[in-house]
This record gives sequence, C-alpha cells and structure tokens, in this order.
Amino acid sequence: MPKKIPNYYTHRKVPVKVIETPEKTKNIINFDKFKCFLKIGGQFVFALLLIVSFVRSLSAFEAHVVNVTAHICNYSENRTPGFWSTHPQLYVLPQALGYDNITDISGAAGIFNNANADEMIDQFKSHLLAMRFNIAYFGVGDYFVESENKTINDIVAEADTLLKLSQSPPTPELDPTREELEAMKNLLDELNNLHQIRACSTVAREFGLIKKMSDGVGDLLLSGNSVEITIEEPTPQPYCGDNNLDEGEECDDGNNIDNDGCSVECTIEQTELEPEPESTQQPYCGDNNLDEGEECDDGNSDEGDGCSADCLIEQLEPEPECVSEETQSCDTALLGICATGTKLCSQDSFWGECVQDNASTTEICDNQLDDDCDGTIDCNDEDCAEDLACQLEPEPEPEPESYCGDGNLDEGEECDDGNTEDGDGCSALCVIEPQPECTLEETQSCDTSFLGICAVGTQTCSEQGFWDECVQNTTSTAEICDNQLDDDCDGTLDCDDEDCAEESVCQPEPYCGDDFINGEEQCDEGENNGTECVPEYGSSCTYCSTSCEIIELTGPYCGDSNLDETEECDDGNNEDGDGCSASCVIETPES
Repeated sequence: MPKKIPNYYTHRKVPVKVIETPEKTKNIINFDKFKCFLKIGGQFVFALLLIVSFVRSLSAFEAHVVNVTAHICNYSENRTPGFWSTHPQLYVLPQALGYDNITDISGAAGIFNNANADEMIDQFKSHLLAMRFNIAYFGVGDYFVESENKTINDIVAEADTLLKLSQSPPTPELDPTREELEAMKNLLDELNNLHQIRACSTVAREFGLIKKMSDGVGDLLLSGNSVEITIEEPTPQPYCGDNNLDEGEECDDGNNIDNDGCSVECTIEQTELEPEPESTQQPYCGDNNLDEGEECDDGNSDEGDGCSADCLIEQLEPEPECVSEETQSCDTALLGICATGTKLCSQDSFWGECVQDNASTTEICDNQLDDDCDGTIDCNDEDCAEDLACQLEPEPEPEPESYCGDGNLDEGEECDDGNTEDGDGCSALCVIEPQPECTLEETQSCDTSFLGICAVGTQTCSEQGFWDECVQNTTSTAEICDNQLDDDCDGTLDCDDEDCAEESVCQPEPYCGDDFINGEEQCDEGENNGTECVPEYGSSCTYCSTSCEIIELTGPYCGDSNLDETEECDDGNNEDGDGCSASCVIETPES
C-alpha cells in the first residue's frame, strides 16, 4: 500500500524575544509557538521552537548575538518504476547505473521490464534508475530524507557504489551482502512510492542588533530586544491525492489507495465499488458534493479557483491558448474539400475562427473529391446525373443455361466435346469413354515392379485394344558375384549380396596392417605397427614397423660412452685398469 503523502505546511511569522538577566548566568531566547496549518483536513499542528543559548551576560547596551535555525520546506513529485516504464517520452538520458551507461530508451525500458523479476539485483537496478529519472526530471536530488539523515543524492550515490561492488569481480571483504542490497532496494522503493515528497532546507545565521539577512526565503530582523522571522508562504503544487481534479487527472478522491474507483495515479478504475454508508453529516459548501442551492462545489473554500468560498461559479480570466501569430490546422465542420482550415492566434493569445483553406467549386465527377462540399462524391452527387462519366452501361444479356454438348465443362460433367455423339471419347451423357490404347498383337517393354534382371518385362495388346499385364522377360538365377547384375533379383549386386560373402572374388586384397602376415611381410600387428618397444639396460627388443619389417632396438649398456643410471662411469670400452672397469665401476689405484 502506497505511503501517505506528507501534509502540506504553511509557515507564519514567529516573534522571538530576548530575555535579559542581570546576573551573569545565561540568556534565554524564547520563541512563541510556531503554528503550521495543514492544507488537508484543516487540522493544526503545533511546533514549539526552543533555543537555549549559553553565553556570558552582556551589559544593557551590548549587541546580542542570536543563533537562529529555520526549516524551509518545499514539495516535489516522485514516481515509481511502473510510471517510468509507461512514460518513455520523459526519460532524461544518458544515465549511469553502476558500471553500465543507459543511453537509449530501449535500454531503460529493459531495466524497468525487470522491476518484478525474481532476481533481487534486477529489482535494485529498476528502483535506482527510477530515482535517477526522478532527480533529473523533478529535481529531487537535494531533498533531505530525515529518517536517513541524508539527501536523496547521497542515497543514490551509496546505491550506485553498492551496485558497482556487486558488478566487480568477487572480493569477500568488499562485496555487499544480500541484506545490504535488499535494504537499499527497499529504501529506494519506499522513496519512489511517495509520489510527492517534502524537502526542508536548514538556514542557520547569527544576527546582531542591526544585522539583516535576505536569502529569497524571507527576512530576519533584530530590533530592540526581539527578533521576528518572516517566511513567505510557498505556493502549493497540485498533486494526485489533494482532493482537487487537476489537469491530467481523471479523478482525485483525496487518497493514494488503489481499488477504490480512483487509482494512485488518479485514473478511473473499472471496479465494482461497495455502496458507501449514508452520511449523517449535514451538507455544506466545500464538501465536494453539489448540494441544493450551490452552483458548484470543488471540495474547498478557496477563492479564485473557479468556485468561490460560497460555492458560486467564478468568472475567471481564461488561460492563454497560444502565441500571437501562431497558426494551426483545424476542422471547419464543413464537408469535402471545405473541411480543412487554418486558425490564427490573436494578439491576446486566443485562437481565432477556423477559416477554410479551399472554397467550394462545381463538382468534378471523376476525381474522387467532394468539390462542391455537399457530402457526396462524383457520380453519387446529383449534379453528375447527366455527366457522361456517370452514364450506366447496358446490362449484359443473361447467359444461357449450361447443358451437355455446349462445349463447356460444367459441374457434374467429366467431359464436353460440343456434341452428343457416342464413341468419340466423350459420350452423349458427357462421360469419358475408354479409348483403345494399342493395336492387336502389338508389344511394348514394361516394368514388372520386381528387382534386378527380373524388372524388365513385356506387354502385349489385347483384342479389345488394351495392354495386358507386364510379364518379366528373365527369371531369377543364382547370384554371379562379378557381373554387375542382380541375378537373384533380391536388390543387391555381386559382393554386396550375402550369397557372395565366401567367394574368393569378394575377399579383400592383403596389405600391411591387416593383422595377417602375407607374402614377404616379416610381421603384421595391425594397428600396433610402428609402436616402438623400449629395451632395458644391457638388453635389446624388437617391434613391427609400419612397413611390416622387424626392427631391433638396443638398450643402454656399459661401454656406450653414456653415463647411465646404474653406472659410476663409462669410458666407452670394456677394459679394466683404465680408471673405469669393464663393469663401469670407478677403479681405485693401488697405493
């Protein structure tokens, strides 16, 4: 449920008296009660301002210095992501969103479309972007949120920092917690849902006996032993929920509750409302009901808004409609080419009469225009009754009824050759007659629908002139495995036929790598051909090469001039007495 819109306060003059004490104790500045009048509900809220200033006692004619703090409040609007998603014409772009830069309408719309997504970070972005638009469009950035002791600009900066941290690579000591993100999202949601917010600026000044301050809000003067603060009453701005039907509103029922007939956006809801209980209050001027004896009732007792404090209609000066000498297209309320006109803005900024752009002429009977502006066009205009372009062509003679033999293929006919003779392919009843296909004893090749050599057959013409069935020319035999024919008529040829699986002609040619030792091959290990063996120290091994030859590899040994793992030395020979023995052990010379 949306938050209730804050009450609107009107600030009045407040006298401030300085009370002197002869003792050197303390001076007390006593403010009279500071009254604030609520615009809605007519209630009075009293705020008591008490300032206690601890200063040393001054002589009777010394200047008193007084610290005065005044809160000056104004109002502006705020809108939700739902509002911004349907008002792209109000977007102020580009806008920064964490490390992202939203530069076009489609990018912003994508953010708002995720306002109700399951991911909390999507909701966070939607509310942050809505608040950025509220700042850019309504100017609410400097508004002070008393519950947070921060401005909206401060809150948005904190939210943007949280978003950037969540978009950066994970850093446990810096990453915001889900609770922090959700708390900020909820705060932005709450502020966006206020619809109208109050901004209060704090003005603190020191004033001497004859010091004057003027900052556009009001004057603060010190005269004698009293201070008077005069704060000008700000002009209230209309808003949805102020119980006045303002421009752009379909309704305004004085609250921000949905499903009561008037939505929180002040649009009429199509809902069935429960009947309100009959009021026992007596009707009065200002109850927003048009009672007997009233000319109007706008729900207030203000003058100058069209309905006076006595509920009489006021004759108000109309608002200017346009800029002098401005023109715009208009409808003359005439017909045809006379319908379009132009109106000119007068010097007092009101639209003049709509003057038609085209004068009526004689009707032209074939141009698809209403030239004489009488509402009828071309041949529908009685003025064109005698025009040649509107003369009717003579009606064609009716076509004769169809029949069999008229040369036209009509519904229900298989044929129509223009006569009623039999034996010519189309009978006297327009039914197709069977025609001879061939001459007696004539033959032709045909397809038996079998496979292989059995597929070709012959047809012979019967006495009635029609082809007999197709008789195959060749009967099936045992499959010959190398003649490129399907001899057994089973659909497979030669070596593809399973009957040829064992025939020598269908066996593959031997080759190195077929895992069989063929011909001059020394070995054949199939896929393992070419895989070298690894000989151990002091021994050798063999393997089969890719050309099916046996290859012998020799392992390391004592005397190969390489110092292997088990050797202390290796001098490339197997002789003793040269410092390295025949077993590759270092020899110690005898002492």
